[in-house]
Amino acid sequence: MKKITLFNLESSGEESYQQITPSSASAVDTLRALAIIFVVLHHLLAYGGINFPVLGEIGGVLGVQLFFLVSGFLIIQSAEKYSLPVFAIHRFFRIFPPYLAIYFTVLIARLVFGDPIGPVIRQHTPWLLLNALNLQFLHPVSVLLLDVLHVGWSLTVELGWYLLAPLVVYWSGGRLRNWLAILALGWIVSVVWVLAGQNHLLDFLYLGMFATAGVSLDAGIFREAIVTNAPPAQMAYFITGACLYRFSRPLSRLPLSILWLIAALILPFLVQWHDLLGFRPNPISAIGLSALFLWVTRVNYGDALTSWLARTSFSIYLVHVPLLRFVFEYLKPNIFFGLILALTLVAIAAELGYRWLEKPSMDFGRKLSKRIVPISIGENRPLARAGYGSE
Repeated sequence: MKKITLFNLESSGEESYQQITPSSASAVDTLRALAIIFVVLHHLLAYGGINFPVLGEIGGVLGVQLFFLVSGFLIIQSAEKYSLPVFAIHRFFRIFPPYLAIYFTVLIARLVFGDPIGPVIRQHTPWLLLNALNLQFLHPVSVLLLDVLHVGWSLTVELGWYLLAPLVVYWSGGRLRNWLAILALGWIVSVVWVLAGQNHLLDFLYLGMFATAGVSLDAGIFREAIVTNAPPAQMAYFITGACLYRFSRPLSRLPLSILWLIAALILPFLVQWHDLLGFRPNPISAIGLSALFLWVTRVNYGDALTSWLARTSFSIYLVHVPLLRFVFEYLKPNIFFGLILALTLVAIAAELGYRWLEKPSMDFGRKLSKRIVPISIGENRPLARAGYGSE
């Protein structure tokens, strides 16, 4: 297959160019499709009681972390390609208009149907601002009581990466040895944060906020859900994804059999690995997902369904939990009919969300950025096709 030059990076002579095959866009599509499938299968168990082997239990973790990995891979390219104002405009219009439209549509629908969230909003109205700003993961009231989409926490983490990515590009100086240091530092920070959270060393940051929410920090899985999943704990996945891009040439020499074996030995047994290591998130899932990532990029696969799932993955991500809850908790159909109805509603809503919200918003962001700030680096270098975490 003929190779094309995708990026021409300044790198002090250590790595003067990156090459990627035309199939890379379809590979990223496949990864996005896998990630959204993993997440939806996990939530089918959580909200519909439909258990798909392995993925019903761990699909949520694998799917979100794979999204983070893909975002790291793509966003670092965007941060290298565009000036900071253009990068910020693209990121804003990629995420905020679709998110805000869907969030407030679901919120209003729940109020119309007499959902008990009304009194919660009246009691905690100021904290709704964090949800509007996509910063709901910064306070337990916003993420536990006011996040009607139930996936908003990961968007706060994503915004953290958007803030960090340009700094990482600056710090790296284009030198691969600097990227190794950044990767090591990212994982050290993430592991230290998780271990500190598990051992109550971060409680001083959260006790007051949990008291405001009226729940105990150690009730249920709140410590794991809020403290040890906070943005510092997740940044390592984004940085790992960025390194998959920056080290794509040497990594492309790894045998496919080795990649498949690593993924097969880690990903299906993630719970056992977590129990063995004693904390999560941890590097083992990043290693397994990186192997899957590299394997998929080496296997030239794509079809119409995969492409559609990738294209609509952000809308699916935003709408699927409210629709699953509506079908299984409000309509209460039998399992088979409920599954068909829920997936149909999610597919329709996702397609409409992409056509009416995502694509117009992204197109407007591109046009606005060209009017406000001329792109300083050539525009003839395509990124992967638009989708979750892409341009």
